[in-house]
Amino acid sequence: MARTVDEEAHTRRREAFLDAAEELMLTQDSEAITVAELVKATAASKGAFYHYFDSKDALMDALLHRMLDRIVAAITPIADEGTLTAPDKITALIEAIAVWKGRHRHLLVAATTIWHGADNAHARSRLRRRTADEVGAVMATIVAQGNAEGSFEADEPTVAGRLTYLALQELNDEVRDRLSTRRHDPTALDGVVERFEAYSATINRMLGAPVGTIRLASPDQLRRWYAQVFDRGAIDDDTTQ
Repeated sequence: MARTVDEEAHTRRREAFLDAAEELMLTQDSEAITVAELVKATAASKGAFYHYFDSKDALMDALLHRMLDRIVAAITPIADEGTLTAPDKITALIEAIAVWKGRHRHLLVAATTIWHGADNAHARSRLRRRTADEVGAVMATIVAQGNAEGSFEADEPTVAGRLTYLALQELNDEVRDRLSTRRHDPTALDGVVERFEAYSATINRMLGAPVGTIRLASPDQLRRWYAQVFDRGAIDDDTTQ
């Protein structure tokens, strides 16, 4: 007789390993964490670990995907909210992602090592595609609302939603790279403000929205963010979102 699987227990034990990894990442670099430490932290066996994950890298990959699940769960209600206009929802969505990442910054900084690891190119590509699919789908719902209410005139909400997300991600990468290489340059922020303005204008054009409908951040907001980032002394993979 085939053995049945208790799905709830299976999920609970798998989540326990992910929780343990998050906890260990508070005090040490992700690369230094060992399977032995994860097993000890969960009071499980090494065999149990390998039942759920092929390797430590597989666990870290699962951890990044769980982070995405939680971000999507945080932003999905915004698309379904009944009182906000579509432009306001896009602003709220960006702010919700920023708030979530701010609350979990320790994990995001640690995850940067995983994300940029030389052996993780395939996993990184897969996660980027899934993020574009899922966050883009939430954005597409908002774009469709904008078309219906007259805020936007996007030709195809599904495409426009995905491209809007991808533009935000590209902006994120540009700003991170710029500030990582010019962190002691007082003029670096001027270039960041210019890029935000350029991307805001581009997103408005993609959405068929009047100039100024979507403004990703004001210069004053960027100056406050810039000061906060450098006070912490950390530029991670999630600077703008």
